[in-house]
Amino acid sequence: MKKWLGLFSILAAMTIAAVIVSRFTLAFDPVAWRDEVQVQQGVRLGMADRLVARRMLLGKTREEVVELLGEPDTSLPDWDMAYNLGTDDRGFIFPELAWLVLRLGKDERVVQYRIERD
Repeated sequence: MKKWLGLFSILAAMTIAAVIVSRFTLAFDPVAWRDEVQVQQGVRLGMADRLVARRMLLGKTREEVVELLGEPDTSLPDWDMAYNLGTDDRGFIFPELAWLVLRLGKDERVVQYRIERD
């Protein structure tokens, strides 16, 4: 019995790791990014993780960001642009709403961005 329990634990851990890794390796897909059903399923969160990790938005103009991501969903205090990423339940006791937030410089280029939770 202990053997099966150990095997099950290993398989469960591998499955969880695969799910986490897959969320971090989602290539950017503009169709999926704009699809509200997929947004609610968390597809934006995985893509935003990659955008942030690879610093793909740094230095882009506001127009380039809008062309890529669409018009921002809203603005948040201290940020110029904000995109709803859906609910982030990775490693949190209580799921939180996640946002991709961007700050623009005086030349309207992205100078800072990250994922925020509220």
